Amino acid sequence: KIQHSMTKSQYKVIDDFSIFSRLLIEGGAGTGKTFLLLYAAKVESTSNKKVAIITKPLRLFNFLTNEVAYDSNIQCYNTETLLECEEDAFDVVLIDEGQDWCNNEGIDIIEKILKGGLNNGRWRWFGDFENQFDNKSDFDKSLLDYLLACTGNDSIYNLDRNVRNTPQIVTSLEKI
Repeated sequence: KIQHSMTKSQYKVIDDFSIFSRLLIEGGAGTGKTFLLLYAAKVESTSNKKVAIITKPLRLFNFLTNEVAYDSNIQCYNTETLLECEEDAFDVVLIDEGQDWCNNEGIDIIEKILKGGLNNGRWRWFGDFENQFDNKSDFDKSLLDYLLACTGNDSIYNLDRNVRNTPQIVTSLEKI
């Protein structure tokens, strides 16, 4: 729940929030993707942009909704509620657990609700594209390549340091 400081790779992503309109950010569980997504939402909101945060896991959806409840410019959506959104409804779309949306249905929905679409709109796509948690998700690697082309910078930012549960992992490894 608490991250006391940012990693070098997180600072790089934050620096590039202001440079690039479209970013792909990859990292395994505990690397701070959701932390950066919330930071991005707050930054975008201060520019009076209408921001959508999208995720599928209900527990994460509830957490994110609670974290941004104070800000009327930021709205959270999951699979069911996202279908109710109007076309071109958002200035910025932030996707958490982005591997769950890297399929034809997810791409089509996000393309529809984002002003400018995926090629010209403003988005940040946070995911574990190695699918460390759920290898049964409807993930399409060719669509990840499509998103990479849409970024205009042909980069995937890699968060490689676990910031959430490193002490527990070290303790477990020491026991082994």
